[in-house]
Amino acid sequence: FGTFFGQLSSMILGYGLFRLTSDFEKLPFPLAPVGAQGITALAEDIEEKKDESGEKSWRWRVFSIGGALGLTFGAVYLLLPNLTGALVGKSIQILPIPFSDFTGKTGAYLPAFASGINWNLANLIFGMVMPFFGMLGGFIGLIITAVANPIMYKWDILRNWKFGDDTIVTLFKNNIDFYFSFQIGLAVAIAIVGIWQVYRSIKKARLKKREEESDTGSGGSPKGRGDMPVWVVIGCYLFVTITYISVSALLLRWHHGTWRP
Repeated sequence: FGTFFGQLSSMILGYGLFRLTSDFEKLPFPLAPVGAQGITALAEDIEEKKDESGEKSWRWRVFSIGGALGLTFGAVYLLLPNLTGALVGKSIQILPIPFSDFTGKTGAYLPAFASGINWNLANLIFGMVMPFFGMLGGFIGLIITAVANPIMYKWDILRNWKFGDDTIVTLFKNNIDFYFSFQIGLAVAIAIVGIWQVYRSIKKARLKKREEESDTGSGGSPKGRGDMPVWVVIGCYLFVTITYISVSALLLRWHHGTWRP
């Protein structure tokens, strides 16, 4: 049930959000060049085989080296603990899984701030290919959190945190005390701004003449691209949401014997 409705929501609503961000808001796709470069690295090998006089590409070599590094790291990080745990009954971990937790030690200096190191090499590689300003924004957010959490703890906003709590408990308590409400407010603000931008884009498109509009200015799909009606996207969202709520309510009634909020 969850897999089916999750895929239904992901495919149809994902396309609806793509139409919204690409055709109306006209937002850039920062990770598009990353995917294009990966495809180019694979395609160049085929072109070199056709043109033997061409210069050898370094991209395929780097791509292969990266794959070998990933396999080597995976053998140390995942294969060794699983294999030793299955054979001798005791898992040998050179690098802690899932992360090294330092919150219990840094709590004396940075109260209510979750600290630790995730040794997964994929995060490092992912950071290398992410846009610069995206990583810069994440780093600035980390610094702000490291400064704001101790202040909010001193002001009794993060009141549930206690010295000695690990990273998972710290994150859970901080979300309950402050960040869950903060994220809801931030999401509502972004939604309002996005709806306003879409409204302005539609209004401008309707004021222009059809021959002066671009392929996507009126909200229609560009030439050569298949499309689905907007009402299908909205209907899918309503159907999935109502179904999830209804099934959850029925399961609660079945489990408790009667309705209990």
